[in-house]
Amino acid sequence: MIPKILLIKDVPAPMAGKMGKVFGDDAEIVTAESGLSGIFAFQREKPWLTVIDENLPDVSGLSVSTILKDTEVENSIIYLLVRTHVLENTKADRLYDAKTSPSILMEQMKRDLSFLHEKIEGGDTNDGLEYASYQQMKMLPSFIYEKEFSIEYVFSAFDKLSGDSVNFWYDKKKDPSHLYGYLFDCEGHNVSSFGQVGSAWMLLRKSMEEYQGGDLSSLADVMGEVNQDYIHLTPIKSLVPSIAFCFDFKEKVMRFCTAGIPYVFFRRKGETVYSPQTYSSSIIGYEKESSFEEQTVNLEDVEDIIFTSDGLSDLFSDHQGGEVLESAKHDDVSAIHVHISHPSRHSDSARILEA
Repeated sequence: MIPKILLIKDVPAPMAGKMGKVFGDDAEIVTAESGLSGIFAFQREKPWLTVIDENLPDVSGLSVSTILKDTEVENSIIYLLVRTHVLENTKADRLYDAKTSPSILMEQMKRDLSFLHEKIEGGDTNDGLEYASYQQMKMLPSFIYEKEFSIEYVFSAFDKLSGDSVNFWYDKKKDPSHLYGYLFDCEGHNVSSFGQVGSAWMLLRKSMEEYQGGDLSSLADVMGEVNQDYIHLTPIKSLVPSIAFCFDFKEKVMRFCTAGIPYVFFRRKGETVYSPQTYSSSIIGYEKESSFEEQTVNLEDVEDIIFTSDGLSDLFSDHQGGEVLESAKHDDVSAIHVHISHPSRHSDSARILEA
């Protein structure tokens, strides 16, 4: 059986064409040009994936999405492309800003399609917690080892599911001197926080790609845009401590901007432990007019850098402060470790614990 993807959009042809190229024979693309026709098409076609634009000629896509979630077809995932704001009772599985690059949207759609294939054909993947945990692991990047640097991460969820996520990328052919990435920490560890993780991941990726392409001039602009978009997409106030970074190996500098993550850990030449540097800032999701500040660090004498969520930085602080621990691990533990000018392909994770 070929799965179906339903696109509900006032002018669906351009986006449907892109979907056809991406999915090819792996899915059939079905379109509807209004909310009402989309509601009936959803019941008739029983699509695995449904993409709904907020702007429809007859009914708001916010309402269409909610109607479809309340009359949900089994094994179906709904994406909502938001243009104004999300109402508190809006229902969807995935919230995306309508300005999001189609490539980012379809990257997630391919992951979801793959999951549904495994669920329907294998019958061994459950909804809820297991589904969210599966999706989180699929979002994680691969380690990178190059002559100039290596980058790895720690991702240890709290009771299977995490409010954290990490991402980084490096284009050796097109942009060999730059490494981009981010880390964030949403509230909660349950299925309800999973939607927040997906929204934050997507918004940070979108704005970082705009920075990489020159459309945003600084990482402070990245955080400012993410903050406004996140508040715009999230009907209930929630905070997302985050940090975004860019390494310029040609100029030997690192630029970063923190939004509520207070520490960055550095190990310099000749040192055996990591030293935390403290930075104060606003937090993503706190207020729409928050301002952020880009920081620049010279990398001449820096060998290791760790960006971490509060789960790991709290453990560092508790250990160094001599506090009696009530549990060995009490939160999500996520971190990105960058080692500079180290050609070895072996993990340096043991030194993270030494800090």
